[in-house]
Amino acid sequence: MVPDTSIEWDVPETSVTDSFVICTTPRTGSNLLAFTLAEQGIGVPLEYLNLYGNPNIQEFMARMLEIPSDQNLSIESLEQLQDIRTRYLSKVQTHRTTPNGFFGVKVFPNHITLLFPERPSLAPLCKLIRPEPKFVYLFRQDVCSMAVSFHFASYKQEWHSDMKPEIKQNSQVPYDFHKLLKHAKVLHALQNSWKNFLKDYPQERILSISYSSLTKDFSATMSAVNTFLGSPNTPIPEEPIQRQESPEKQVMVSLFKNECKQRQPWLLDVDYRLNS
Repeated sequence: MVPDTSIEWDVPETSVTDSFVICTTPRTGSNLLAFTLAEQGIGVPLEYLNLYGNPNIQEFMARMLEIPSDQNLSIESLEQLQDIRTRYLSKVQTHRTTPNGFFGVKVFPNHITLLFPERPSLAPLCKLIRPEPKFVYLFRQDVCSMAVSFHFASYKQEWHSDMKPEIKQNSQVPYDFHKLLKHAKVLHALQNSWKNFLKDYPQERILSISYSSLTKDFSATMSAVNTFLGSPNTPIPEEPIQRQESPEKQVMVSLFKNECKQRQPWLLDVDYRLNS
């Protein structure tokens, strides 16, 4: 069972002894990483900050803050936003810290810029999470494949293999270079922004892992993550979700890369490692 925002995944109040932030971008394998950690009992690191783009998280926040379902929450000032996010994150830590003291959250750069507009950085988030969190930076070098993956997921509304959309789209996903290019540019900007967000933190608080290592050497990569977070003896489970690979997707990746060679060659020569 994959973790979600339902009450079934709430846990009794526990003091936080270890906290972490998964710093990532859509289509990097972040669900695989987050769901595996949750299955191991190392926090329940979901996208708790995705308040502007995810109705499930909005409902979760309302539940955490005990806002009636028929009451609309309207944020009209920075002061109100600051108050709500402080109370909300306190409640999240109360109900989503696992019995061993681990609290985790998965974050995209746009979550930070929207929720902390007065200072779009990790610093104000870290002030609300105690103790000071470690950072697991998960990136994907192949931004063209990321764009195709995003295109498929958004078209079918299937963001991981266990997700079943209410309305099933036509199984044939259309090739659209301009739409793919738009996705690639957005994903490129998001991944690049982590270099700026993480530059002021000491290296010992950051573990960088790639999509390639996570998917090709799952057990060894998860072992490294567990050790970094402070739980080295935790057994590695089977992958909780399947990779969303298909021949159709691979064909589209090849088409997109071939067209990028002619029209946007820079997309084939990017590097998202923190020290690059």
